[in-house]
Amino acid sequence: MSLLFDIIQPTNKTRPWFFYLFCVAIFLLIAVPKLNVKIGPVPFYFMDPILFITFIFSYKLPAAKSNFNWMILALTGFIIISEIFGLFQPNVSIEPIYSLIRTLLAVSIFFSARKLIVDYYDLRIVLLVVLVASSITGLLLIFTSIPATRGFLENNLFKFSFLEPATQGLLNKWDGSVDKAIRGRSLVGVSIMSGYFIGFCWPLVLFLKNFPASFLNSFKINNTIVLGVLLLIISIVMTYSRGPLLGLAIAVLYLIYANKNNFRLVVLGFGMVLFSAFYFIGFESEMFFFSRIVNSSEVAVSGSSEFGRSETERLNAYVEPFEKLIDHPELFLFGTGFGGDVYSDLGNENLADHAVFAKAIYGYGLIASLLYFVILGYSLQFTYKLTREKNNPLGYKLSKTLLLSILGIVPWFLFGHAIVSQVRGATLFYFLIALVSIQETITQNQFIVTNFLLQSHPDNHQNQPTQVNP
Repeated sequence: MSLLFDIIQPTNKTRPWFFYLFCVAIFLLIAVPKLNVKIGPVPFYFMDPILFITFIFSYKLPAAKSNFNWMILALTGFIIISEIFGLFQPNVSIEPIYSLIRTLLAVSIFFSARKLIVDYYDLRIVLLVVLVASSITGLLLIFTSIPATRGFLENNLFKFSFLEPATQGLLNKWDGSVDKAIRGRSLVGVSIMSGYFIGFCWPLVLFLKNFPASFLNSFKINNTIVLGVLLLIISIVMTYSRGPLLGLAIAVLYLIYANKNNFRLVVLGFGMVLFSAFYFIGFESEMFFFSRIVNSSEVAVSGSSEFGRSETERLNAYVEPFEKLIDHPELFLFGTGFGGDVYSDLGNENLADHAVFAKAIYGYGLIASLLYFVILGYSLQFTYKLTREKNNPLGYKLSKTLLLSILGIVPWFLFGHAIVSQVRGATLFYFLIALVSIQETITQNQFIVTNFLLQSHPDNHQNQPTQVNP
């Protein structure tokens, strides 16, 4: 039995109304971030005003100091300078201003989350929202991949323009057939981005098992969480995208390494059940699209003249930017933003930019690009350090959970660019960093920390942490 946090319900706590508005923003981010209405040619995204209102009303709330603050603020400074510089690029009107506003709203979730999630009870509510929203995204990934249900979703959900689904042609990209499986997609976007979103979410859903469900039968809610994690992992598989699958593999390997033998057996058994299910149906069945992973991986490791364009671009993303830095030394300090034709002044519209490193250089400059990696590296180091401190069992489990979420998006950093170039990708990134930044202080700020129970080892009650009052 895992160590359970027995009493989380705080006494006499009133939660501000905009906390629940913040939860709506989290739901939209993970389930339907592109929900919008168009005002003329400009889409007005529902998530944006919610983030703005949440930030304004939470601005005066206290928050613990964190080293992440100056990093995020410094990065924001480079973003502002670059988008303003983008105004002076050829064929650009007001796009950089629109891009800057939406990007700043993405950054705002970092500050709002740090002020609104102040104890484990707040965290549980947010994670329940993550469970519901990620389950919707996961189900869409699965049902848009398999032939039997794809047509129904295409005709009844993805046809609505206000949801801004991916282009229609993506559904039949591979062979024009609707009788075979393809890569799943969701209202988050195409397969690879949806997969990384789920890679961020499933460890957080798993962490919910550490909370007893006082308002529901504990057995039922625990089963719901297990089924939710199973669903999310299957949905990552259904993206048939190597990056999210690599992130999943890294996270699972760490999960096995960091836990005791009995938990390792559970994880390995879980993996065997999934493998057996796919094997029983048949890996070459038309219900699945594993051939896509096999074929693309063979091209990637062949080392022949058939080396894929995608693989070549990802490698060049770490070489080509230095050539542009020589020709455009201003890229050391700022880029051209993402509001217009970002490469109009760089002499090439087909630059290799399929990595945060390259995309951030072109968009925000070299210093900003390096800051992204400093933030990621510090998040890993900071969180891993806290996983070694076992004096607070729930905090220790939270740190292990967040480390899994970080590991799940490392391939996104190395081989993708949506964290920089797409507002929803940036918003997810800043939300993760907010959770990382509060993990050390959340226990100190909570209203009641008491009655930790280790049901299988009652003698450990003497080691429960001291109660901390606000």
